[in-house]
Amino acid sequence: GLGKSLTTLAFLVMARRAASLVRPLQPMRVLLLCPAVVVAHWLKELGRWLPQQEDRAQPPLLRVVALDPSLSEEKRRQLVQGWG
Repeated sequence: GLGKSLTTLAFLVMARRAASLVRPLQPMRVLLLCPAVVVAHWLKELGRWLPQQEDRAQPPLLRVVALDPSLSEEKRRQLVQGWG
C-alpha cells in the first residue's frame, strides 16, 4: 500500500478534533465511498489507529456506518436514515 487508508483516517480524526473545538456536540458527517472489499480493511484499520476515547460523555471521534451488500435493502435504508 501507499498509505492512503492511514492518511485518510488521520485526516478524518484531526478534522473531527478541530471541529469539536468549535462545535463540541455537533457531529461531523463524512461520506466515504469505496468498493465493498475495502470496507472490512478500513474497519480493521479504524480499530487499530483510532485513538481510544477517554471521556465517554463526549461524542465519539468517528462513528462508522458500513453499508454492507449482504444487508437487506430495508436495513441499509435504516442505516442511511439514522446517519443523516
